[in-house]
Amino acid sequence: MDHRQPVESAFEQLLSALGAELAQAEHECLAAMEEHDLANLDRTRRLVDRVAGIKSGLLALQRGWRSAADDLGSRRRRYLGRLEAGKLTHRSAFRTPILLALERLGGRAEAEQALAAVEALMQDVLNGSDYQTVPSRPQCPRWRNACHSARHDLVREGLLRGDVGRGVWALSDAGREAAGQLGEPASPEP
Repeated sequence: MDHRQPVESAFEQLLSALGAELAQAEHECLAAMEEHDLANLDRTRRLVDRVAGIKSGLLALQRGWRSAADDLGSRRRRYLGRLEAGKLTHRSAFRTPILLALERLGGRAEAEQALAAVEALMQDVLNGSDYQTVPSRPQCPRWRNACHSARHDLVREGLLRGDVGRGVWALSDAGREAAGQLGEPASPEP
């Protein structure tokens, strides 16, 4: 079933009901004219104008809905297929480089600076598939997407701080200790 059908049906029902109301108001207006009932004629004429205005507005809303629904339908993501297993560097491979990069950067860095340091540490690991872009975000290479996912995992595990603000990556105390165990000297808290 088309996902737009319930909305289209609602528009059609409203338009039909308004059409019936408009026909009734026009009939009352004509009857008032024939009877020379000026008070009733003025009231029914205003009613006809208001109902016609509402119907006109509803038709404009329906056109707007159809236009928006067409735009939404044309923007559906295309399935570009999955890469074969093993082609991409798994996000778990980014854990150690993230910890080491942040340790070398003093325990805290802007995201772009941290990503550049991670990329430098992983230059021998990253392959052509890692540099392909993510279909849903054409400006983002797959390795950066995986690195962000790994960072999120490290925040959940308490090795990175999640309370330092958007665009900043920082080691927690546990992250400093883990980085120190990787062979890097621990730097003091900034």
